[in-house]
Amino acid sequence: MRIVSVKFLNLNSLKGEHEIRFDKPPFTESGLFAITGPTGAGKTTILDAITVALYGKVHRLTRDVSEIMSRHTAECYSEVEFEVKGQVYKAKWSLRRSRGKIDGNLQGEKMELAEMPSGKFLGGHTPTSVKQEITDLCGLDYNQFLRSVMLSQGDFTRFLKADDNERSELLEKITDTGIYTEVSRYVFERQKAEKENLDLLKARLDSVDLLEEEERLAHETRLKGLAEEEAEVKSKQGDVLKKISWQKGIETLKVKIEDLDRDLLSHQKLREEYHGDFERLKLHHQAVEFRPALTEIRTIEERASGLRSSLRQLNEQLPTLKRNTEETLQKYTAAVEAADKAQQVLTATEPELDKAVLLDSRIEGVRGNVSRYKAAADQVDAEVESLVGTEEDKGKELNTIEGAIAECSAALKQRESDRTLDKQLIVFTQYSKELREVLLSIDANEAEKRAAEKQEKEAQDILDVNLAVTSGLNKEILDLEALDGQLKGRLEEQGAGKRLEEYEEEAGELPSLISYCEQQYRLAENFSRLQIEKSSLLDLAAERTKLLEQERALLGDLKLEKETAEKHLQDLRQLVELQKRIQNYEADRLALKEDQPCPLCGSLHHPYAAGGYKAELSEAEKKRNAAEQYVLSVNERVQQKMLEINALEQNIATGKQQLGKTESEIESVIKAFEEINRLLPAALDIAKPDTIAAVTKRKKQQLGDLQKIIAAIRDLQQKITATGNAIAGKKELLFQAEAKCSAAAERIKGAGEQAMRIKSLIVSLKEKEAALLKDLHDLLSRLGIEFGGSDVNRIETVLTERIAQYAAFEKRLQHLQEQHVQVKNELEKTGGALSAKLDAQLKQRTELKREEELLEGLLAERKQMFADIDPAKERERLNNVVRSSRAAQDAARELLQQVQEQLTIAESKAVQLELDVRAANDQSGALREKLTHALGDKGISSVEELYQHFIPEEEAVRIRELERDTDARIRAIQQLSLTTRAEYLSETARNLTDEQPEALQSTSEGLEQRISALNQEIGSLKQILDEDDRLTQKFSEVAEQINVQQKEFTRWLRLSSLIGSADGKKFSRFAQGLTLARLTDLANRHLLKLSDRYRILKSREKDLELLIIDGYQADVVRPMATLSGGESFLVSLALALGLSDLASRKVQINSLFIDEGFGTLDSDTLDVAISALENLQASGKTIGIISHVEALKERIGTQIQVIKQPGGSSRIKLLSYMNGTFV
Repeated sequence: MRIVSVKFLNLNSLKGEHEIRFDKPPFTESGLFAITGPTGAGKTTILDAITVALYGKVHRLTRDVSEIMSRHTAECYSEVEFEVKGQVYKAKWSLRRSRGKIDGNLQGEKMELAEMPSGKFLGGHTPTSVKQEITDLCGLDYNQFLRSVMLSQGDFTRFLKADDNERSELLEKITDTGIYTEVSRYVFERQKAEKENLDLLKARLDSVDLLEEEERLAHETRLKGLAEEEAEVKSKQGDVLKKISWQKGIETLKVKIEDLDRDLLSHQKLREEYHGDFERLKLHHQAVEFRPALTEIRTIEERASGLRSSLRQLNEQLPTLKRNTEETLQKYTAAVEAADKAQQVLTATEPELDKAVLLDSRIEGVRGNVSRYKAAADQVDAEVESLVGTEEDKGKELNTIEGAIAECSAALKQRESDRTLDKQLIVFTQYSKELREVLLSIDANEAEKRAAEKQEKEAQDILDVNLAVTSGLNKEILDLEALDGQLKGRLEEQGAGKRLEEYEEEAGELPSLISYCEQQYRLAENFSRLQIEKSSLLDLAAERTKLLEQERALLGDLKLEKETAEKHLQDLRQLVELQKRIQNYEADRLALKEDQPCPLCGSLHHPYAAGGYKAELSEAEKKRNAAEQYVLSVNERVQQKMLEINALEQNIATGKQQLGKTESEIESVIKAFEEINRLLPAALDIAKPDTIAAVTKRKKQQLGDLQKIIAAIRDLQQKITATGNAIAGKKELLFQAEAKCSAAAERIKGAGEQAMRIKSLIVSLKEKEAALLKDLHDLLSRLGIEFGGSDVNRIETVLTERIAQYAAFEKRLQHLQEQHVQVKNELEKTGGALSAKLDAQLKQRTELKREEELLEGLLAERKQMFADIDPAKERERLNNVVRSSRAAQDAARELLQQVQEQLTIAESKAVQLELDVRAANDQSGALREKLTHALGDKGISSVEELYQHFIPEEEAVRIRELERDTDARIRAIQQLSLTTRAEYLSETARNLTDEQPEALQSTSEGLEQRISALNQEIGSLKQILDEDDRLTQKFSEVAEQINVQQKEFTRWLRLSSLIGSADGKKFSRFAQGLTLARLTDLANRHLLKLSDRYRILKSREKDLELLIIDGYQADVVRPMATLSGGESFLVSLALALGLSDLASRKVQINSLFIDEGFGTLDSDTLDVAISALENLQASGKTIGIISHVEALKERIGTQIQVIKQPGGSSRIKLLSYMNGTFV
């Protein structure tokens, strides 16, 4: 996994957007970079951005990740691009506030995962699903990522220097192996809880008290007799109740018949009362059939009335319409004349208006200048006035503060004696606390003394009673024990001298012993296998060591051959160089002349001047090239041989580790075998598995024989349970009585002794009370406070208030002094600002006066030209007059046309209305005549009489419902009355009894009381028998539960003996030892790349101790404490890298960050650390170092600087070392 880039917005102190791309220069040019900056600048925030984008978590904010958002911002996010198996993905985490406001409520976090470059989203839309998808892609969860990518080198540095207990805690924290501690504690507590459950069950079994067989038989016989008697009494009670019910039914029917007769009479009277309304309803129903004809006549008459009203209104409007037509015609003529006149005025005025517009434009420009200058001057005036006011306010504030300082100083001087009052209050509080405790103790002891005296008397009474009870019980027990002895004799004959519990105990122990033997057999088999494996590893190590010596000898020969070849190659290279130099002089040689000196050697003869010299360069170069190829070949053979030697050394080291692991496993097997041996009655030999198998077989056979004997004894024991229970009950009563006697005697003795002891203690407490009162009086006298002995709380309050007052005055004085300095500085600053503003004020006023004079001249010219009239408005007014005149003309014309049309329409409508009125009157008269003729047939004389027969519909509905309900009730009552009378006659004919109701009721009550008494007695007996059944069942269930619980307890006991402990260290130390062994193996692989001198070795004597093997000193083993600072850094770094491999689970991690470990390194050690990291960088890893150490800035060329800014925020700056400087 490789981190490609990180981009984030508003995280902690890094406000704004920041992006770092690790796939571009300068990071691609150097895999080692530093993240530098002062403490608190935000260096670790860059790592937080990576973890929150990938997993939605921040290591430093485990509970609320939203706190990572920068203060006073409304949103934040973090994006990380990462590469896994050649595929790049982008993970994003974001958080916003509602409505984008900085004070809005936080919304839910969002997470996204996309495949790059396609942008395809993965992992769903919820943060949980996205986190799971990232975990699946990377193969790392959050904790594994932290241990794999964020190296814990500093933790391992502390681990190497810690003691055993601290080393265990650190390793548990580093490797996240706390689960083993929890498991160990859980197993220990579980076996403890199972033991308590077993003891509780045994106690429950002891508390079960069953009935005697004779007593149970007597209860059952009595219960049967009572049940028969109860059935007989209930039968008599049923007959009596039936007669009483018959008599009550007769009386109920009589009352019901009387009630029905009254209801019938009442409803018949009601019908007579509303007879008039019922007759009105009949006439209403008769009139309703003529309602359509009446409606038609009324509609026609209303229409005729409306037509007459419309005709009358129209005739009234016609004269007005004629007058309006004449007036409108006159207005139209006047509007035409006004429009023509307005057009003439506009044409004459336009030239003067144009001149005024030009002058107004210039005036507006000058007026704008005046406004700007005036606004600027007013602003300066306001600022000057504000500064003057501020200066006065600050002066007054300074005087006020100085006065307050003087008052506060005087108050403190006046209270100088209260400076040490807090110490006196501590003394007073201690005295008062002791006094209260003494007084409470006196009261409590007085109460205890009275209680002890009372207990002594009560105990004496109890002793007298129980002595008499004990005497009687002893006699009864002697009789029962004789019978019990006979039964136990038979039991001993059957059990061959052993009790059932002994057989059960022996059988109960055998399963655990068989299980231990089976475990020992498996351990013995494993021991044999490991011994063979150890022998094989020793033989293989000897062969590899011999082969390593041979390979090293061959490497020496190759290195000698390489030196010879390199020396020969150097000679050939010098020869070629000389020949080339001679060849370069060829042109100079051709220019030489005989008997003239050579400029190089001075010779007068030049035998090769004519070109006779031919250099044999090609042959020398061939030899040189061949020699270079041979040297390369030898180098490759040397490198190959070194790789083979390194591989062989690694195999030897791996073999040693495997051998150590095998030996450790053998020790663990032996240790486990010995621990189980301690649980066995006879120790077994780990080297003899066949013997162990035989012992196991014998134990199983023994268990089968015991189970048969137990079954036979239980069969006999059930027959004597009743006798045993009787004896136990009597003994329990005797034991209780004796215990009460013993307890009473002890209480008498204890109460007397306690009373004497309490009296002595009370005397001592009263002496202490007097001493404390004296100390308090002396202390308060020195403070000037009267002490009455009972006002401790008031005095404590007074002292506290005086202390608080003194502290308040001190705090106020300090605050005032700070204010005095601040106000004085502000006053001086205000004075300087005021001087500058006064100069600006004078300049602004001068400019303003010049512009005002120019404006005054232009205004005078404008007034002379056109007064105060606005040309634009005047032109607009004249245009408006013309437009309004033309519009008035058009409106007058349209109005004239409308009035003329209205007059024509009104005259036509009046003629039509007269015709419609006449037709409606004729139709109404015809319909009235027809209706009157029809009413005569029904006995109604006129239409007016018909109207009188109608009643309102609501009243008609009410009367109709009243009539229907009344008739229905009368019919229902009559039917119910007939039914009830028939039922009365039927019941009377039964004639069940002639007895009086009072006599029957008395008989019933007597029977009920007898049934109640029988029920109580039956219930009591059933309760006793049910309780005995329940206890019998409980006895069997508890016995079965004890067997099950015994097995469960044995199982957990065995497990606890292996891994359980109260502090959890037993199993965690074992697991941490295995983890540390694996971690050491992985760390050595990295340490080999960092330095070939050292190897880490896990101590065999101590599980969590590490040693160092020094390869430069004949593989001597020495403690880690002997390492120097740089060497310790290399070892701790190798361990951190090993933990990264262990946590990453075969996932290749190519991006690492170190956030600690450099602050305490000196210069030389820092060089070693940087060199080691550069070696690690060569393996293709990108490594980031987070530190504020200044020396790192000079040693690492690529840097991410986090720079603090005002306001608490920071910014990021990338630097790269090029050409001797950072750019």
